Amino acid sequence: MSVRRLTHDGHTLTIREWSNRTGIPVQAIYRRLNIGWSVEQTLTMPARKRTKPTRGAILESEFYKLVCSIDGALRVFRKRIGSYVFEETDTPGVVEMFAESRRDRCPRVAQESV
Repeated sequence: MSVRRLTHDGHTLTIREWSNRTGIPVQAIYRRLNIGWSVEQTLTMPARKRTKPTRGAILESEFYKLVCSIDGALRVFRKRIGSYVFEETDTPGVVEMFAESRRDRCPRVAQESV
């Protein structure tokens, strides 16, 4: 089996030597050449680093989404409630539904009724 040599920038080295020099895996160099990349592009383009996300990162992102959705819902709720309260209390010409005071609407306790 013959060793494949590549020439780039005046240096002729084997694929394994190019791999050690550039940090690109041997299989990546072979794959790039087989799909038609030029030697220059093969040896100068950095290899992608593929990593799986850790479970902690996945859980953090899910927790973040949950917190954001709850926070968003609370913001909408507060906005709706705030505008409702604003409309009810500050709208001129609107008569209150209950003419009695807040204290009168509280349930009576035994001491007050005596």
